Amino acid sequence: MNINDAFPSPYLRAADLDANKSYSVIIEDVIMKDVGTEEKPEDKPVMSFVGRKKGLILNRTNASQLSLMFGGDTLEWKGQAVNLTVVMTSFKGGTPGIRVVAAQQQPQAAPLMVEQPFEPEGQGQPGSGQTADGQDLPF
Repeated sequence: MNINDAFPSPYLRAADLDANKSYSVIIEDVIMKDVGTEEKPEDKPVMSFVGRKKGLILNRTNASQLSLMFGGDTLEWKGQAVNLTVVMTSFKGGTPGIRVVAAQQQPQAAPLMVEQPFEPEGQGQPGSGQTADGQDLPF
């Protein structure tokens, strides 16, 4: 039994992802949601992804990174390809967390120069919903 299955969450967590992979997704939407408890409500932005069940609660780090990449208006984030990776954060002395990073842009080359499209090692095509080794995303 995977112990994380004993504590399900409607939101994406680092435990849902393989720490050795990068996951390519396309942003579907960002909406404010109450992600707190009845005793302590807490509104946070939640980013959903095309074809995925779970959304990612955005912390300040990821929201700032997305703002740098796509601007401060979350409407401009829709349809953008990003990669999700698991990193060790400094939160509470070292906790795994998810980071949003820019999707690798596929270089445009003349057809005579490149017969096969370039795919960066360790990640699938932007927004493909798969890892570089063709595995489906686990969320």
